[in-house]
Amino acid sequence: MSTENNKNRFAFIIPVYNHAETVAQVVKDAQKLSFPVFVVDDGSTDTTYEQIKEIADIQILRHQSNQGKGAAIMTGFAAAAVVADWAITIDADGQHYPQDALKLINAIPADMRAIVVGAREGM
Repeated sequence: MSTENNKNRFAFIIPVYNHAETVAQVVKDAQKLSFPVFVVDDGSTDTTYEQIKEIADIQILRHQSNQGKGAAIMTGFAAAAVVADWAITIDADGQHYPQDALKLINAIPADMRAIVVGAREGM
């Protein structure tokens, strides 16, 4: 991983609502990059929590009821801000590949606090 333009700390935020079938694999794939992982269970009514509760070295935050993806991301931002300078959000349904975060990190201009957004092609 090259972060020569930026020496700051990164964390993953994974908002989740009823993605029990995919969330554990997404979390495990994100952990491979060795950044802190924050999973925000936004009031899931399926077995999402049961699928992730035993995964070591992640922080699980839970909303009692569904508040929406934006609220889940904000909860994740607040928690991640304690340990990270940058947040990388990925969806729990598997549509984002955590390893693509390295491309986003490398796109951060030197000495800037930018928002970097990825866009997939050929879909």
